Amino acid sequence: MISKSIKKRLLGLLTSAALALGLAASLPVTSPAIMTATAEAAAPTAKEIVADMGLGWNLGNSFESSYYDNNLQTYVYGETAWGNPRTTKNMILAVKAKGFNTIRVPVTWRYAMANEAGGDYTVSADWFARVKEVVDYAIDEDMYVILNSHHDNWNRPLPSNYSAASTELKALWGQIATYFADYDYHLIFEGMNEPRNYDAGNEEWIGGTDEQRNVVNQLNKDFVDTVRATGGNNSTRALMVPTYAASISDNAMTALSNYMSTFNDSNLIVSLHAYIHNNFAFSKTEGAVFDDSYKSDMNYVFNQMDSLFLSKGYSICIGEFSATNMNNTSERVKWAEYYANKVKALSTKYSNTSVSAVLWDNNAISTTEYEKRSELHGYLNRAKLEWYSVSEPVVDKLCSILGNEEVPFVPVYDRDGYVILEGNSDYWSQTSISKSTLLAGNDEDNVISVTLKSDFKFTVFDSSWNSTSDLSEYTVPVSEIENKVIAIGVSCGEGETRTVEWKVNKVVNGVYKQFTELDANGKYTQRGVIELAESEVDKIDYVNITFTYPAIGYTKIIKCTKYYTGIKAGDTTYRPADGYVYIIATLKNIPNSSVPITDGLDVSYELVYKT
Repeated sequence: MISKSIKKRLLGLLTSAALALGLAASLPVTSPAIMTATAEAAAPTAKEIVADMGLGWNLGNSFESSYYDNNLQTYVYGETAWGNPRTTKNMILAVKAKGFNTIRVPVTWRYAMANEAGGDYTVSADWFARVKEVVDYAIDEDMYVILNSHHDNWNRPLPSNYSAASTELKALWGQIATYFADYDYHLIFEGMNEPRNYDAGNEEWIGGTDEQRNVVNQLNKDFVDTVRATGGNNSTRALMVPTYAASISDNAMTALSNYMSTFNDSNLIVSLHAYIHNNFAFSKTEGAVFDDSYKSDMNYVFNQMDSLFLSKGYSICIGEFSATNMNNTSERVKWAEYYANKVKALSTKYSNTSVSAVLWDNNAISTTEYEKRSELHGYLNRAKLEWYSVSEPVVDKLCSILGNEEVPFVPVYDRDGYVILEGNSDYWSQTSISKSTLLAGNDEDNVISVTLKSDFKFTVFDSSWNSTSDLSEYTVPVSEIENKVIAIGVSCGEGETRTVEWKVNKVVNGVYKQFTELDANGKYTQRGVIELAESEVDKIDYVNITFTYPAIGYTKIIKCTKYYTGIKAGDTTYRPADGYVYIIATLKNIPNSSVPITDGLDVSYELVYKT
């Protein structure tokens, strides 16, 4: 019998100290992203939650974006429809590393509903799953997440539309609340985004009529009652209720203030959008200046927030605020400092209320004619995971006053590469990617395939220009990738962009070594862990994991035949990447030496395939 084997020596360290010390037995696990409140611990109050939310960041123009599908003759949801790249864990880590503690995820649900007009409001399972995936990115990092209903303008707050709006709202939030029922207080629901009369032009923003404000209050009540009726963690979950259009006008705030006692619910947070002053926040003037008149306006609005809500015991989340980039960074920094200090002052004024603020970021920064729309609220370059130079000083000022201390940005494995295609007058964009680019940093012998993926349909060409079209995901075996290029094409109008990303699927995704503390006899225990592609499991006879400690001339080989879907360390569970399993070997009673085991002991592996 001749065995086929592959020998590799890959070293790595699991970054979590919790995993490095006191590793418990391995076991099959479920998603650690679902966090449930313990029976013994009372849910935090709205004030405590808002105080802990700190500074927040909006994932703007992503999950609330959509595009018109000519084949379907209707609008459909599309995370990258407005030019932003697909959201990744690294994106959320970059935001957290800067000092933000809350992520607001605006979501449009109506295009993901089946036969909305016919009364079947069932949300697509795929849409739910993708939203959950991004929510988990932040929840896994102990951040707060605000999940809302955005651009769902069926909620038009007119008396004649109340019945229809109420029916759809209850159907939607009943599903959302049930889907996320097991999540703890870090997940916050926001029932509506800027509910208003969408046909009223500029008047829609100034606070509405008495009748319209009353309909908003009734819809808010429907939202709260619907979520509470699902029970469990939703019985006490913090819920955000907006004014008409989330407006900071006196009429809009007064109407909600007078209605708050009707809810008879202590876990509500007032939702406001405060782009103060509007003429500066949405300025179209190059080099716009933040002058004393804007400070006066800001003082007035924050005093009204205090008088109408905080002084009455209601905490506030400013779900959106920002100042557009008009090549006036130094003035925006002045604005940020004044704004953040107003929030901070009110956050601590009362013992039973607080204020948090969530920066609006739509990733728009260019001052080209097309984009010069007074909405250049770009802070994080989501493709490069870098903060725009004209906006980073603004973010730094906000974080220095309201944010957490910066933490190191440690990227995780999300994708191996991406390409952004820009549209032109021909409505077709194409690029070629070399094999070396696709496999950059990877040993080809360890690669199974490459998966290309996009929220938009794309076409793949081979070296003979044969095409495969209408793809949203395409996996090509490494053996079939042309030695020179793989070409990608998309339909893309002038001024638009499309993102196609790829993931390299490997036989072994990673090799890790972990150590426990010394025991009473001066001996170590070490575990070696390998991430192996599930597709390879049936092909492999066994795996040899080798521990080598040159300082004491020590080598030990352990034969492994079992596979695991998770490792538990204390109260934390760790999972392999999607499509992978763990192989684990444990070595005990390793003698101590003058060379620290963390520096001197290596882990390698050998895959022995079935004949």
